[in-house]
Amino acid sequence: MNAETFNALHPVGTPVFAYPGCRPEDDRNATRLVTRTRSKASVFGDAPVVMLDGYERISLSHVDVISEEQFTEARAAEAAAPVGEQLPTGGMTDRLTPQREAEIAERTPGRAAALTAWLNQFSPVGGQRALENAETVLEEDVPALLAELAAVRAERDQAQAELTKYVGKEPTVAEEMAYLNRCLNAVYDLCDEAKRQATRWENPLPVPEWVAAVEKAADGQRADDPNDRRHRVFVDGKGNGWISVCHDEGTEWVVPVQPEAAVEQDVRDVADETGSLREIGRCW
Repeated sequence: MNAETFNALHPVGTPVFAYPGCRPEDDRNATRLVTRTRSKASVFGDAPVVMLDGYERISLSHVDVISEEQFTEARAAEAAAPVGEQLPTGGMTDRLTPQREAEIAERTPGRAAALTAWLNQFSPVGGQRALENAETVLEEDVPALLAELAAVRAERDQAQAELTKYVGKEPTVAEEMAYLNRCLNAVYDLCDEAKRQATRWENPLPVPEWVAAVEKAADGQRADDPNDRRHRVFVDGKGNGWISVCHDEGTEWVVPVQPEAAVEQDVRDVADETGSLREIGRCW
C-alpha cells in the first residue's frame, strides 16, 4: 500500500500492530508493537513509512491496521503477562488469529509450510528424522567420494612416475657435443660414400656439389680470406668457448672466453684435451 492510499483510509491515531524488525511470517519470534500512528504516511527514500507512538518511522509493509477492540485486548494481554515476559517495546504475547494466519498463508504461499518443516526438524522426532536422512546421504555419497579420490590419486601417481623419467636426466654439454659429433661424422661418411660411388667406374661420374661444400666446412675449417681480420670463435667438447688471438708459424693460438686473463694454447692441444674444437663463428 502506498502512502496516499494509507492516508485516505486511515487517519492519524489509527491502532496498529507494528513489527520493527521482521514480520512474524518470517520469524516466529518477531517483536510486535501494539501502538497507534502519530503522523500521516509519507515517502522516505523509496519506501512509504509512518511514525508511531513510542517509535520512529516504520515501513507500511511492517504495519497492520487493527480495530479498537483488538487494540484494547492486545494491550490488556501485555499488561497481564508476567513481568519477565513483558517487553518494553511490545511483544508477541498471543498466537496469531486464524484470520491473520490465513492472510499470511495467502500472501506467502508455501513459505509457512516450509518454515514449519524447518522448525519441526529441531523437535525430538524431527531431529531423529534429519539425522537418519543425513546418515542415508553419507552411506550413498561416501563410497562414491572415496572412489573418486582414489582415481585422482592414481592419476597423480602416474603423472609423478612420468616426470621421474625426465627430472634430473637432462644431457650434459659433453653428451650433447658427442651427439652432434656423431651426426657430423655420419654426414662425413655419406660424403665419402658419394665420392666412392662416383669414382668406382672406369669413367668417373661428377662428385655431387654438396660433397665439396661439406668437405670445405669439415672440422670447422673455412677458406681463409686474406682480408678477413676477424677472430675465430670455437666451442670445445665440454661446451667451453674459445677465441683465436693469433697465428704463429702455422699454429693458431686460442684463449678461453672468460673475463680473466688466460694463457694461450694450441688449438690442436685443446681439441685433444676436450675431445673436439669446432669453429662456430667469427668476431672482431
